[in-house]
Amino acid sequence: RELIAALPAAAELAGHQIGLVVLDTVAACSVGMNENDPRDSGLIAAALQEIADAGPAVIAVHHMTKDGRQVRGSSVLLAAADRVLEVQRRAKTHKLIVDEVNDGPAGARYTFAIVGVQIGSDPTTGEPIETGIGSDGSAEEEAAEEVVRDATPSGARRLTPIQQRALEL
Repeated sequence: RELIAALPAAAELAGHQIGLVVLDTVAACSVGMNENDPRDSGLIAAALQEIADAGPAVIAVHHMTKDGRQVRGSSVLLAAADRVLEVQRRAKTHKLIVDEVNDGPAGARYTFAIVGVQIGSDPTTGEPIETGIGSDGSAEEEAAEEVVRDATPSGARRLTPIQQRALEL
């Protein structure tokens, strides 16, 4: 409820409505609750739905069991999800698998890589500012070069107020 109450202020700061809320991870956002208990998992699912009902889409990051065969905890969270996307790490690439979809076919698979690129330098310390970008699994270097090209003065872009605030923080 505190997050929902903060959405209007965040929208004002961003200059537009908040379209996406990412909770990383469900366990970190539900400290003290038992993810194995269907009652507690039901409360978590209801809270996620309340956020979505307030307007933004919600992505809730959750982990698999150590053996990688199933999602940790009660199945209530999976049952409540509109879509379940699984990310598997494979050496330098990752695989995104659409496991469940309420309104369409499941089973789609996408390969991608996360490429680290420097997008600037901290004006105070001179330390590099880095980010990760996604690219298809075969285009890691090309995607990195494109971001670096876009970050040069000739391709410089002004930061939005929310981006500037995030950089400052």
